[in-house]
Amino acid sequence: SRALFDQVTGDNPGVLPPNWTLEVYGIVNLGRRVINGLGGPQSAGTAGMDINWPFFDGSLTDIVEAQANEKDEVNSVQISIEKGTATLDTYAAGSDISYQLLQRSSPSYLDAHNRIMAASYATVTDRKFTQDLWNEGSGDQTYDFAADTTGAAFREAVFAASVTCEDASGLPATAVFVSTAVFTAIGGWSTFQPEPYTVQNVSGVATASTLRVNVSGLPVIRAVWLDTNADRDAIVTNGQAARWVEDGPRLAAAENVGKLGRDVSIYGYGVTATFLPAAVVRLYN
Repeated sequence: SRALFDQVTGDNPGVLPPNWTLEVYGIVNLGRRVINGLGGPQSAGTAGMDINWPFFDGSLTDIVEAQANEKDEVNSVQISIEKGTATLDTYAAGSDISYQLLQRSSPSYLDAHNRIMAASYATVTDRKFTQDLWNEGSGDQTYDFAADTTGAAFREAVFAASVTCEDASGLPATAVFVSTAVFTAIGGWSTFQPEPYTVQNVSGVATASTLRVNVSGLPVIRAVWLDTNADRDAIVTNGQAARWVEDGPRLAAAENVGKLGRDVSIYGYGVTATFLPAAVVRLYN
């Protein structure tokens, strides 16, 4: 009798092609949390690079007064409508991709390339909007993060900030943006319960499985661009106070025949329009 010869993979590389999954991992797009948290991008219109808006910056208590006596002159003051202006910036990136890479890649390099560009555009513009909100907001309120071990002081600060927001814009706050340090602390506060509790049962909810956090009916959104220097800060505001104004983003492509390549770019025009700075309430640690 004789033994059968062993046929193994190491001796047969010609029939074992490399095996790749068709999903490109590591393209982490957290979206435009702050931009979308205030209603999403607002249209920049169809022409021009300057965005203008009218606003009233006077005091309502200085206009109407009681008439001292019948037939006396009534009170009269100047009522001015001011103009706010912001200039659109251009956000863009581009690549010259060879035909070989375009035509022979699997999974598609172009698809992954464009997804990465779109994610970068979203990240960079959301970072800009967050930083502008912090720098341009003027509705300041202090908040002692270290002293708050239950979340009660945070709820009080958010409620007070919403009142300030209403005084400045006519509407209460619609969103709370917090740094990662504040967001993670909320998950451990005793007064915040995980779902299925709702804000009808408790004053705040925080659920790890969804990372949804709500305080007094307001969504709490983690804004990673508030993490600079490990600041434990928050912004309480609404879409009447500020918006991201945008035209785009778009993809542009042109064949580069002389080099057998294709030029691919992403671009858009955008700017922060802080309509009512006093309604952008910053909670300082």
